[in-house]
Amino acid sequence: MKYASRRSNLLRVRKHEGLGFSIFVHIFMTVFILLCVLPFIHVIALSFSGAGYAIGLIPQGVTLYSYNVVFEDSGFFQAFGMSLMVAVVGTLLSVLVNFLAAYALSKRDLPFRRFFNCFFVIIMLFSGGIIPNFLWYRIIGLVDTPIILILPMAVQFYYIMLMTTYLENLPQSIEDAACVDGAGKLTLLWYIIMPMAVPIILTVALYTLVGYWNNYQLALYYLPTRTEYYPLSMFILNFINGSAINDYVGDIEKANHKDNIEAALIVLSVIPIIISYPFSLKYIVKGSFVGAVKE
Repeated sequence: MKYASRRSNLLRVRKHEGLGFSIFVHIFMTVFILLCVLPFIHVIALSFSGAGYAIGLIPQGVTLYSYNVVFEDSGFFQAFGMSLMVAVVGTLLSVLVNFLAAYALSKRDLPFRRFFNCFFVIIMLFSGGIIPNFLWYRIIGLVDTPIILILPMAVQFYYIMLMTTYLENLPQSIEDAACVDGAGKLTLLWYIIMPMAVPIILTVALYTLVGYWNNYQLALYYLPTRTEYYPLSMFILNFINGSAINDYVGDIEKANHKDNIEAALIVLSVIPIIISYPFSLKYIVKGSFVGAVKE
């Protein structure tokens, strides 16, 4: 009887502790979500507002002037198209290269496998720096070319590690059965391994796409004269500095709406990423956790 009473009290205490922890987690996550969402809502409200208003979360003096200014500038569409091209081509190339490297590293019988792993870890942690990279890219002729926006980010060892761990957890018996049935290396990779690795592939693809889309450092460092190759992120940076919108200098109305136009550019720049999330969202959690946990 005493044992049952003690156990009941213990369960009651654990229940209250679990309830308290659950309340804390919900409050913490609510605050965290609000800190992430409210600034973006403010930017949206600012983009639809007129000049001279104190903007919170609701637009004041609603107008589409800021969006009209952006859409009238051909430089915006040129930068948008360049970002789209770089993001799509770079993502396809990066995912392909990283997946092939991960598939090779997932094989325990790969010669010098430990050496390659150590090598990739070293180059992931240590870099030559901006100046040596610039000198090297100039020697091989990549400076002031659109290729420079793609190649430096093509190989990401962190993503290779995620894919490697994921592929190591796939049943080896499936590959053995396919080989017994006469499947070659390319057939095995394309029809067996890749369909099974869709969660981690889409997860890495989304992260890579966001990385390419948001990157402006490569254009800032390695496109000193070819401004026509600037991506959208660099276009926005130039506008913030007052040099991106045609005929901006001297236009009083545009000068008064500068903050609103900046907000409109930011809103338009995140739309492609927001659109891409629903198509791969269901794979992100599975791909991230399965690829990152070694069983």
